[in-house]
Amino acid sequence: ATRVSSVTIANCISRLKLSNAYSVTFDNGKEFAEHERLQQRGIDTYFADPYKSIQRARNENTNGLIRYEEHCSVKPKSSSFEGISHVQIQQIEDALNNRPRKSLGWLTPNEVMAGFYTVALAA
Repeated sequence: ATRVSSVTIANCISRLKLSNAYSVTFDNGKEFAEHERLQQRGIDTYFADPYKSIQRARNENTNGLIRYEEHCSVKPKSSSFEGISHVQIQQIEDALNNRPRKSLGWLTPNEVMAGFYTVALAA
C-alpha cells in the first residue's frame, strides 16, 4: 500500500485547528513528521509502539468501517486507497459522520459537532 505523504498529513492537521481535538496518536511512519504543527496549536501528540494497534484502537476500528462502506472499492486490508475518487471519499465521509457511535453516546459525529458549535454560538 502507498503511504500517505506528509503534505496530505499537513493538510489534515490544518483542518484540525478548526476542531476541538485534544490529542492525536500516530503510528511511526515518516509521513507524520509534521506533528510539531499540532503541538504548536496545543494538541498533544503521541506515537504508538510498532505492531501495537491496540494503542490506536479507534483508528483501527474506523479503518475497518471505511473498508466496510458500500462506496469503498478498497476492501482487502493490503489494498491502497490511492485510486479512490473524491466523490467516493465524500460518500464515505458522509456515511461515517452520520453513523451513530457508542463512544459518542449513540450520537453521530455530525450531531456532536452540531451541538458543539450550537453551544459555542449561544455563549
